Amino acid sequence: MGFKYKNVCYETNTQFLEAFSQDCGVVVGGTTTASYYSLCKVNGSTVEIHAFSYSNNAEINPTPLHTITPQSSSCDYSTSGTFSNTDIIELSWLVVSVWVVAWGFRKMIEVLKK
Repeated sequence: MGFKYKNVCYETNTQFLEAFSQDCGVVVGGTTTASYYSLCKVNGSTVEIHAFSYSNNAEINPTPLHTITPQSSSCDYSTSGTFSNTDIIELSWLVVSVWVVAWGFRKMIEVLKK
């Protein structure tokens, strides 16, 4: 059991909340005289969405506009210390690239010495 967000499964509630709050976009709204923006804050085991006034940066309402409490879902998370197949392939290509560049420099040095 894990916490799924944007097709990524997180092992703990804290990891889910960190990912969600970092990706929580700022919503701007209101009229020209009463414009506001929203921010997400992690509060214990929930994420709260708060609204702030543009004119004085004060919170419009002390209670959050919305509170999100994540529910665990049946998804598989990768344990720490393991790599996905994509990571392994990318690392392999980087190693091959280093060897190709080293071989190219060696060949250039051989040509210059002749």
